[in-house]
Amino acid sequence: MKELFVTFLQSPSAENYRQLFTAIEESEYYDPHSDPLEEVGQLHSEGKTEQAMEKLSAAFPNLLLSPTAHQIAGFLHHKLGNEDGANMEMMISRACLEGILASGDGTKYSPYQVLRVSDEYDLLQFLEKEMKFQSLTKVDGRHCDVMRCTDGSEYWFDISASMNKLREQFGD
Repeated sequence: MKELFVTFLQSPSAENYRQLFTAIEESEYYDPHSDPLEEVGQLHSEGKTEQAMEKLSAAFPNLLLSPTAHQIAGFLHHKLGNEDGANMEMMISRACLEGILASGDGTKYSPYQVLRVSDEYDLLQFLEKEMKFQSLTKVDGRHCDVMRCTDGSEYWFDISASMNKLREQFGD
């Protein structure tokens, strides 16, 4: 997975994103419904920045394509005085967003591919869009979230990986 990650960072193309996406999705670490970021935030607010960084680091590779996770890692590196690490994590966060954008065009027939629902919100924030309404639908066997924004725009996200993992964990 490390080689796929490096290749993706060098070129966050649709193909490289998809290869890394698939490797994460098929790994034993993939848990789209875990939320270690809340505990990371709590540790940081208690002044335990090093422990917060350790907790976040332990959440990879599950969060490897999460823009938010890398933004938080960048912030923690900054708080720990590691500006090179902070800059690297911000670059990785941007590559994750570019990978999502490359994975489709956000329409019904070419939705963006995401591993976590939080990735949807990350992309909307990056696009400077405000969600008004969210719905879950099924199209051609794919589970999709549809985000309708306050400006009338609409973005489709394929969340089949997440839904399949739920089905695997809890049954039908």
